[in-house]
Amino acid sequence: MELNVTTKQSDLGWGTGPKDSVRYMPSPESLQRLLFTSPRTGRGTWLQGLVIQSGVASWDPTRTGGGSITITLHSSDREVLSDLINSAKQKYLEQGTSRVTVHLADKYGAWGRSVTKSRRAFSTLVLPANIKETILADAQEFLASDKWYKIAGIPHRRGYLLHGAPGTGKSSTVHALAGELGLEIYFVSLANPGMDDFSLAVLISNTPSRCILLIEDIDCAFPSREDPDEEEEEPQRDRDGNPIPRIRVLPARSAVTLSGLLNVLDSVSSEEGRITFATTNHIENLDPVLIRAGRMDLKIEYSLATAAQIEEVFKVFFGVSDDDTDAPKFTSHTADDIACLAAEFAAAIPPDTYSIAQIHGCLLRQKRDPLIAAQSVRQWLAEQEEERRSIDEAKRRRRVEFARQRAAEKELARQRWDAEQQAEAQNPVVDPSQVTRQGQVSEEKGVQVEVAQEAESLSIEKDGPSDVEKAVAVQAEAEVSPDGAVPTNKQGLADSF
Repeated sequence: MELNVTTKQSDLGWGTGPKDSVRYMPSPESLQRLLFTSPRTGRGTWLQGLVIQSGVASWDPTRTGGGSITITLHSSDREVLSDLINSAKQKYLEQGTSRVTVHLADKYGAWGRSVTKSRRAFSTLVLPANIKETILADAQEFLASDKWYKIAGIPHRRGYLLHGAPGTGKSSTVHALAGELGLEIYFVSLANPGMDDFSLAVLISNTPSRCILLIEDIDCAFPSREDPDEEEEEPQRDRDGNPIPRIRVLPARSAVTLSGLLNVLDSVSSEEGRITFATTNHIENLDPVLIRAGRMDLKIEYSLATAAQIEEVFKVFFGVSDDDTDAPKFTSHTADDIACLAAEFAAAIPPDTYSIAQIHGCLLRQKRDPLIAAQSVRQWLAEQEEERRSIDEAKRRRRVEFARQRAAEKELARQRWDAEQQAEAQNPVVDPSQVTRQGQVSEEKGVQVEVAQEAESLSIEKDGPSDVEKAVAVQAEAEVSPDGAVPTNKQGLADSF
C-alpha cells in the first residue's frame, strides 16, 4: 500500500508545547489494496481502490481537492459495498463531532480548500441575556420544520444578521452554533478578487442543503442607496463667491452588485434547509431591501461587554471542565473563590467600554492564575487608556494633516479658477452661435421693414385718392377752356396728376 504522510504541529497546549501529528493518506493515481472487515458479518473482504484527483473540473490549476474513487470488491456479497459506505460515513461523522469544517471560496469561483477547527462548546459563548438561547432555539426549530415549510409552500431558508461593534462575538457565535448543530460552514467574502455576480451564484448553488453560509462584513461590499457614501461637503467658491465645480471620486467597491446578491439569496435554485449568516459592524450602511424579512429574518445586535458579561467571561475562562486533561488544575481556588474573583474583576472594568475580545486578551496574560488576573486588571486598564490616548492623538494628527492638505488643495483650485476667469475676461471668446443668431435677427428686422413698406403702398393703391386730391381735380375740371385746352398757368398742375 502506498501512502502520503503529512506532518504538522497543533496549537499550543497548556504548558505542554506544540504537539506533533501525523496524517496518512492514500497516494493518488495509484492502486490501493485493503482488507475491509464488515461490521455486519465480521468477515474480511479484499478490495482495490483508485483515487483520481482530476475527476472534478476547476479553474484553479493548483487545486488538489475533489476527485473520484473507484472501488473493486472481491466478494459475491453485494451488501459488502453498502457496509463499506455506511462504515465510512459513520467514521466521518464520529471524527466531525469534535471538529468544525470551514469551506473557503477560491478566486476562481469554486469551493477550494477546507479547514477544520476545534469545536467550541456552546456553553462557553458569553452573550447578552437570552441572545444565545434565542439563536440556538430558532435554528433548531428551523432545521426540524422542513415538512411544515414544504406544506406551507415557503422556501425552507433562514437568514440571520449579526450586527455590532468589532470583537463582540459575532463570528464566534457562528462557529459555536455550527459545532452545536453539526453543520459545516461555507465562508464567502464578497471583496475577494475575481468575485462577481456570476461566480457568487455558482458558489451558492454548490452549497449542500444543510449547512451554514457565512457572509462576513457585508457592509463593505456596497453602500446603502439611502445614505450617501460620504457626507456632502460645502462647495468650494472663488473670490467672488461663485461655486467651483469639483470632481468627486467614488471609492472602489466589490464587483458583486446588490441585485446580484439579492438574486442569489432569493433564487429558486437555492438549496433548501440552508442557514445564512451575515455580519456587519455598521447596520446603518446596509440597504433596507437587503435586510428585510425573508432575507434576514432575525436581526441581533452585539454590544460592548456589560458587567454581567465580564463576570461570566472570567468564570468560563477559569472554570475549566474536569474532562479537559490538558487544562491546568486550580487546586488552591474553589468555585466560590473564582466567583468572588470574577465579581472583583468585573467591578474594576467600566461596562460598555471594552469588547469581549479585549477582555479575553486581558485574561490571557494571566491564564494560569485567576488571582493574579484579578489583581492585575487595573494595570491592564491603565495600559489600555494609554494606548487609547496614543491612538486618539495619532488620529488627531492625521485629521490635522488631512485638513491642511485639503486647505492647500482648495486654495490651489481657487487660484486656478481665478486665473481662468481673468484669462476669459481679457480674451473673451465670441460664441459663433450668438453671432449667427444676431445676423438672423438683423435679417428678420430687414424683412419686416420691407414687408411694412410694401403693405403701405398696397394700402394706398387700394384706398384711392385722398380728399385733397379730389378737390384739386374738381378745380382743374372747372378751369378747362371750352375747347378742352388746359390753361397755360395750370398746365404744370395738370401734369402733376
